[in-house]
Amino acid sequence: MGKMKQKRLGQNLYEYGFVILAVKFLLDASSLFKRPEWIDTLLILSFFGVMIWKIALQSYTMTRLLVYGLMGVVCAYTCIKGNYFFILFSFLGIIAMQDVDLKEVVRKTSNVKIAILLIHILVYFVILLVTPDKIDYVYRNGIRRHYFFLGHPNTFSMLTLWTSMEYLYSRYDKLKVINLVVIWIINLLTYQFTNSNTGVLVTTIAVALSICDKKNVKRIINMLKPLSKYSFAACSIAIPLFVASYTKFSGRMMGIFNSINDLFTGRLLFGAYIYDVYGFTLLGRTISFAPKIYWRGQWFDAIVLDNSYIWLFVMYGSLYLIILSIAFYLIAKSTSNIEKILIISYTFYGIMEAYIINAASCFPILLIGKYLYIKIQEKRALKVKNKISREGNYGH
Repeated sequence: MGKMKQKRLGQNLYEYGFVILAVKFLLDASSLFKRPEWIDTLLILSFFGVMIWKIALQSYTMTRLLVYGLMGVVCAYTCIKGNYFFILFSFLGIIAMQDVDLKEVVRKTSNVKIAILLIHILVYFVILLVTPDKIDYVYRNGIRRHYFFLGHPNTFSMLTLWTSMEYLYSRYDKLKVINLVVIWIINLLTYQFTNSNTGVLVTTIAVALSICDKKNVKRIINMLKPLSKYSFAACSIAIPLFVASYTKFSGRMMGIFNSINDLFTGRLLFGAYIYDVYGFTLLGRTISFAPKIYWRGQWFDAIVLDNSYIWLFVMYGSLYLIILSIAFYLIAKSTSNIEKILIISYTFYGIMEAYIINAASCFPILLIGKYLYIKIQEKRALKVKNKISREGNYGH
């Protein structure tokens, strides 16, 4: 097989894999499409099949092959212990990125997601108008929240947000400021129905920074590299350290903790409880919580951990905080401005939600794979250039 044909095959396989994963992820959340268990199994096996085929087409050094093998075992262990297989899916997505056009991948997945989301929205509004009693509403502080048959209002908001970001990334060069404003308005409308503020906050950050990039606002553009380089690591250190120190706080520090905890609607306190009772984990584990919990003079009706840094620290594995922090640090120099903006948005999103380890929902994690291989190619090109230069010198 020629090199160009192999590259095209690899691109197609990767695109098929992530379209399959996107469909599985949306069907997992959907209460509109009831599917038998065998379809879910078929989707998973299909994803694994095309991704393993793609990985088999790639070239490796022995060292890199051993490192990938070790990381694959670690991710598989975490999936089994934590019962969260999207970590392994994301790992496969990262290491299978050799010679892949990520913009083309997310363009395809965003098209599929937009179609599925529109079907859910249309059916939801038809039922809402015709037989509203058939819809089970979600309420918060007396406010009715709409979920559009996608599990929960927060889930629908997340899907709208990251589908918007996929659209933004894959078409960024062609988008005008007015297009960016439309993306923001769509997420603002989503907030009006879901009362989920994370989506509109993250969209506001991404759109505002993108407009500054389009308008060449140097002061803001100069901030993108350090923010994308250090912000994930800063959150990975500060947030776990903050919740782990809760039992040591008193007086003013306890007041600061409570104020920040209120801002994040109780997320930090739940993390402090889990750490105090169970400690942290390096590679992942499963914890079952009682329906009602009494801890340090407080009652919890349920444990809700909508914070990725806490989830990784106490549930999925602190090792992944370290790996992702190092990875985003290493690729910061190579990423484009829009990619830096997406990494910043991804980092902020992780403070408010727990999806960031899942490449099917939050695609910026795949940028690690993109620049992992670009750096390898650059090193190879430099070696070839130096070899040619040496041979030329010897000829003279």
